[in-house]
Amino acid sequence: MYLSIYKHIYILLILSLFLKYVFQFTHKTVYEYDSFLSTNEIINLKKCLKRLKTNNLSEDNFKNSRSIVFYFNDHFLKNGFKLYDKFWISYFEIVNKVVELSPIKGNYYVSNILEFTTSDKITYNSGEDGRYISQPHIDQTICQHYKCSDDFYKTPEIVCVYYLKLPANMKGGNLNIIDEQTGDIIKEIKGKHNRLIYFKGDALHGVKRFYNNNSKRISIVIEIYNVKWPEIKKLPYFNIEK
Repeated sequence: MYLSIYKHIYILLILSLFLKYVFQFTHKTVYEYDSFLSTNEIINLKKCLKRLKTNNLSEDNFKNSRSIVFYFNDHFLKNGFKLYDKFWISYFEIVNKVVELSPIKGNYYVSNILEFTTSDKITYNSGEDGRYISQPHIDQTICQHYKCSDDFYKTPEIVCVYYLKLPANMKGGNLNIIDEQTGDIIKEIKGKHNRLIYFKGDALHGVKRFYNNNSKRISIVIEIYNVKWPEIKKLPYFNIEK
């Protein structure tokens, strides 16, 4: 009897903490961690950039960029990456570190490394908001690359951005969280070398245009999804898109 009472008290406590957290985590909520990686971790991470490929995105703004995108589930992240390719071990160890620190957990991940080189001669496609490198959007990379239906149309639980390199002379490039109804800026996040940020996965956001005299800007984005069974069976254990 006493065990049953304690069990119910424990469940109610966990539920109250969960509800308190859910209502606190809004589009205005941003978690920031400066000096996230050690010097050695950064050196090892930069070695991975040798495998980046020229980006095939159509927008003019991305013509001078290189990237690589990984899709993987929780099992791969915890164990499988060590058996995949020794070249990427350092990268996935850092991804693990980001995921473990995340205030919201998931079971499926999309990770993108983007190396960007641009100048002050930026062109924009017609109809785009000229304040941004690309149109403000909500991350749904799973649905962009795998078939989604009305009952499986996923946005991430949370999005993580890590700034690996930002030119010292860069102007602009802040990340804006935008109100989907009014277009007003809810939160403006300044990029900074070795800074990690988390924001709500269904938040409309965009990166403001920037100028950096042909220097490189390198960032890593990790989308954390919580995909239910059996839909998660439709997603690959691991896949790489270059």
